Amino acid sequence: EMLECNWLRADSPIYLKGDLPKEDVEQSFFFYNARRFLILLNEEGTFPLSRTGNMKRKVVRRLLHKMRWPGEYIDNIRSYNTGMLDEIDVWLLHGIRVLLTLSGLVLEEGDDAIEFNEDYEYLLEDENAGELYQLLFSTYFKDMNLGYLGSTFELPQLQYSVPFILYRLKEYAREWVSVEELIYDILLFTVKLELQFGEAGGIEIEQDLLHEDLFAALERFSVLESRSTSSSADTYDAGYPDQVRVTSLFNQFVQV
Repeated sequence: EMLECNWLRADSPIYLKGDLPKEDVEQSFFFYNARRFLILLNEEGTFPLSRTGNMKRKVVRRLLHKMRWPGEYIDNIRSYNTGMLDEIDVWLLHGIRVLLTLSGLVLEEGDDAIEFNEDYEYLLEDENAGELYQLLFSTYFKDMNLGYLGSTFELPQLQYSVPFILYRLKEYAREWVSVEELIYDILLFTVKLELQFGEAGGIEIEQDLLHEDLFAALERFSVLESRSTSSSADTYDAGYPDQVRVTSLFNQFVQV
């Protein structure tokens, strides 16, 4: 019932609240940048597209200045691409456009442009920020391939089990917890089977995929945080953080 429920309904086994204040949800990378994208698109009317279907470089440049980016993300891109950046050069920007399209907030106007769906103009108001955040989160984890901005794999069992994973995170990740221990508490058996593939197999493959496809996305929504401890450096060659915990926003947003 939890896996199949409509988590936008308050009477569901797991419910995503839609009335959170703007100052809480705008700490989310996805929310902040998606909202900036929509505001500019609403002001401009349309974003013209190139012949390849990507936003034109002038639009990309304006969006890059208005959005917020993690760490050295843009500097790293410019280290190997010194010219004007295309949409697909900034994969997280492209991913936000895909997320907004899947959510119905952005519409394609033929092959030449994209436009804002005016039916959702009310979501740009400050008092409705929580509802916009709720829609983006639900669309990302229900409708968007989790591997699109991560491992590039399709992991349908992992995606299907996200409501259960959120339920278990609320219980087992209230304080810092080892990822290696946590996977035994949050993953259904079918998910563990799905994750155990590749040449190496085993626990490291599971951790890689979880970080790339699940934990990274939850962090970009600011409902999870991670850290690396000194003891992990010798045992986890991939360099992923070895501990996670839920945030105060998670506890506000995810209701069981």
